[in-house]
Amino acid sequence: MSLFNSMRVFGQSSTELKVRKATDEDEKTGATGTLMNEISVLTYSPKTVREITQVLRKRLTGYVRGVSHKKSIRILKTLTLVLYLINNGSEEFIAWVRGNLFYFECLKNCESLEKRDEPLTKQIRSMSNQICDCIIDDELLENKRRDIIEFRSSISSPGRKSTDNSHLRRIGLARVSSERTPLPSINQTGKNMTFLNEYQYAPNPNIYYGRDTTSLDLKRRNMSGTNEISVIRLDPLDEESETKSIKPEN
Repeated sequence: MSLFNSMRVFGQSSTELKVRKATDEDEKTGATGTLMNEISVLTYSPKTVREITQVLRKRLTGYVRGVSHKKSIRILKTLTLVLYLINNGSEEFIAWVRGNLFYFECLKNCESLEKRDEPLTKQIRSMSNQICDCIIDDELLENKRRDIIEFRSSISSPGRKSTDNSHLRRIGLARVSSERTPLPSINQTGKNMTFLNEYQYAPNPNIYYGRDTTSLDLKRRNMSGTNEISVIRLDPLDEESETKSIKPEN
């Protein structure tokens, strides 16, 4: 590595280095799922999400007339990362994409400088269209993010075959049921209590998890029935007898 590149790397944060590594111009290696997952987690921090978007903005600008082979690789990797973060990242990152949609609109008409790069530019145009369509259609975006959660749930449950999707059908039925029926009141018994959040309890965890709450949605949702918080009653303690037999000392 040259001295100039060493000084440039020295002035960058670990987040910026991760994004640059995932969107470099090396066509032999692509960004791993582990690396993109680390970057998606970093989008939930206001500080690191700004560092991520700064690098992405630089990767997406400066392509007016055409793109070279190296730039085609870089753009394709950048779009791959953006699509991954749209499906797995924070709402703040999605808001950034919405506010900078013109970058992707321009790439929908991307052309290559060399004939051998036409397959790459074709992928660039296709992925740019996917990003624009997904961001514009809120329902499509919500369904894609929900499908990711359900897929992760299907492969993270021990003892379940990869072809077994029965739990997904149950999730769908629970979702439909929760949309048609109001949230039941939480009774005042203390049996089989499970945390609904750090302040509320529910006797049945499906009351909460059946209402489309995912690990990606970090916003606190308003829960109905907050005035009917269950109280765990404690039985009175048996007081010890005040009079104790004291053995005489020898």
